[in-house]
Amino acid sequence: MNKKAFTLIEVLATIVILGVLSAIVFINVNGYIQTSRETSYDTLVKTIKLSAELYVSEHSNEFPQLEVSGSMFYIELIDLVNADYLDEPIVDERTGEEIPLTTKVNITVINKNDITIDLDY
Repeated sequence: MNKKAFTLIEVLATIVILGVLSAIVFINVNGYIQTSRETSYDTLVKTIKLSAELYVSEHSNEFPQLEVSGSMFYIELIDLVNADYLDEPIVDERTGEEIPLTTKVNITVINKNDITIDLDY
């Protein structure tokens, strides 16, 4: 009688090949996920900085420090949320954790019409 079936060696070879291919795919997908998380975080920081710049611009009468070159002050993320510049929750996509609303956004006055903004997180 002539039976047609796979041998144990053929089955094991197929399993090993599938395992290697799965590992390669997993490593590549994991790298893409990490890259997208970093990109998402960079975009969040840019959004916070632009929101802070807009907030300071529209509330400039509340910040007399803007008149003094070299002065520094800060606002908190809660200020940007309360003024509807940002939505809650603010999540760090790299870790999945919420960024506390007490996080400071540092503003340094370069000259009367120029400021730099840094996120203290």
